[in-house]
Formats: sequence, C-alpha cells, structure tokens
Amino acid sequence: MHNILRKIPSFVVFTIQHVLFSATVEVAGAVDPERCRTQNYAERGIAVKVLIVEDDLSNSVYLEKLLPEGTESVRAADGAQAIELFTASLESGARFDVVFVDLLLPKMDGHEVLCSIREYEEEKNIEGDDATALVVVTSVDSPDSLSFAKLAGCVDYLQKPIAKQAVTDVLQRIGR
Repeated sequence: MHNILRKIPSFVVFTIQHVLFSATVEVAGAVDPERCRTQNYAERGIAVKVLIVEDDLSNSVYLEKLLPEGTESVRAADGAQAIELFTASLESGARFDVVFVDLLLPKMDGHEVLCSIREYEEEKNIEGDDATALVVVTSVDSPDSLSFAKLAGCVDYLQKPIAKQAVTDVLQRIGR
C-alpha cells in the first residue's frame, strides 16, 4: 500500500491535504480563519506584524523574503523563544498579526507552540476576530499532524518548499 502512495505525484498529495485541512472542523476550540481579524491590513495601509518560528535560519530568511513589502517580521529559532516573543508582544501591545510555525522545532515542537499561543490568548480573553492567525509551515507530510495543528488553532498551512504565491494566498485568505 505504501509503495502505491509513493507513486502519487506530490502536487496531488498536497492538493488532497489542503482540501482536507481546509475542511470545516466541528470541534470545540477549532479556530475559523474568517474570524481572525479579517479586515485586510493592506487595504487600510497598516503593516502586518509577523512572527516566523523556524529553527533553520535559511528557511526563516527565505520566508521573510516572500512576505509582502512593508511586512514587519521577527524570527524565533525554537518553540520556547517563540512563546517568549509572543507573550512579550501581547504584554507590550505590539501584537503579532500572523505567526508562521514550523512543526519540527527544538525545545518545544510546533504543536506545543500552537496550543500555548491559543491558551495564552484564552487567558487574556483574546478570541474570535481578535485571535492571532496561526499558520503552519512544514515539510511534514502527515494528514494526522496537520489535523492536530488545525485542532490546536492553526488557520492555514504552507507545505515546504514554499512559493511566494502560496504565502500571498494564505495572507489573503486570512485577511492580512
């Protein structure tokens, strides 16, 4: 069975995963991308503030270059640093609008980062339209992992290697 799956072109697998991932999840706590601060920032002339959580420096720099002009970005090299930066941004009032999270991270994996961010927002009564848009960036080819990310509060995902249009599409879908 696994040999048959390996013969399916990766773009077909990616399309199937994206359709499955984008399907509405009827589970308490699932976050609807349409409810995450949906007004397009570019239309209002406001710069988007992004946190990129990626342990590979070349991948984080590459993702940074794919972001629209004027986007303010901060990088975290591991999950623990991401939580520190995220909580500090909330406390200072300079919140991140979008957090791109790799799933495979040192110190704290991406799933833990997603859950921690949502828990922290819940403690601060930040939810619905005010919730931060969480986007998984991964090379992990696992529907289970992506489903768990969705349940943990992720609103979209990007499969590595990432194309500029994919980043633009995600930001448009989540209203950034």
